[in-house]
Amino acid sequence: MDAEPRREDPRPRRPLARAAAWCLAAGLVLAAAAVACLALGAINPRQAIALAIPSILLTAGGVIVVALPDPMTARRQGFRAGLRVGSLARRWRSIFRR
Repeated sequence: MDAEPRREDPRPRRPLARAAAWCLAAGLVLAAAAVACLALGAINPRQAIALAIPSILLTAGGVIVVALPDPMTARRQGFRAGLRVGSLARRWRSIFRR
């Protein structure tokens, strides 16, 4: 029982945040390239859509990973987040019951 209490590192550890930021940037660049190529007439609309689908997936994946907290932060903020989700769910239920 002489063990010291475990101290947490005050700096947040987000190893996936950097990769998510790169995915987000790659998705935005790919989307801009698709729009630019379509505007210049280098590709037809079907090819622009084929380029836009991966850009949408990259961008959405990057935003989702950046928005989600890491497990340590999630544990610390879990109670408050649960209260917010509960109140939001209660509002949605009252709206959809009408």
